Amino acid sequence: LPGRFSHPSGVAVDAAGGIYVADTQNRRVQVFSSTGAFSFQFDLPPIAPGLGGDDDAGKKNDKDDDAAGAALGKPFGISLDGAGNIYVADKEGDRALKYSPEGTLLFTFGAKGPGRGQLEEPRGIAVDPEGDCILVADSENHRVQKYDRFGNVSLVFGRKKEEIAPGNELVLLHKPTGLFLDSLGNLFVADRNEDIDV
Repeated sequence: LPGRFSHPSGVAVDAAGGIYVADTQNRRVQVFSSTGAFSFQFDLPPIAPGLGGDDDAGKKNDKDDDAAGAALGKPFGISLDGAGNIYVADKEGDRALKYSPEGTLLFTFGAKGPGRGQLEEPRGIAVDPEGDCILVADSENHRVQKYDRFGNVSLVFGRKKEEIAPGNELVLLHKPTGLFLDSLGNLFVADRNEDIDV
């Protein structure tokens, strides 16, 4: 039902105080007014067969997944640009999605895999006010990827500790999860399986 949640994982607030919630296990985004009144919701689009994250990896399905729900993505991270466009990191679909302020899907980017521009269980997303810089926490690949407004990757950084030779000054990440981009363009990364933030 609207206003009910199952494992919500991300939240964003717009300039007017509107609240956007990644309602993860219900596989949707819910939007509320600044006073908490329900406004609207939208589901993530279906995942193409063979491209899903958790299910294809052989992990146990969540107990509340049904045959229809298993084909949809799971929103995890959520962010807004200055125009009110909504950006979602889809943990199960191994992709990121951009929606209009009204919840109309504009485009998706990313695909399952370890290559440049590909994603494995993305959990966090951040965007600058202009929508020109989209950053995605590529959790299972232990890195952050930067995309432009068209979904083209322009920067990849981060690597798991075990993959770095001693003395190599690369950014160490181990399942980055949360991202925050401040007004000066500084990026803050919550690194889920390490004891420090980067």
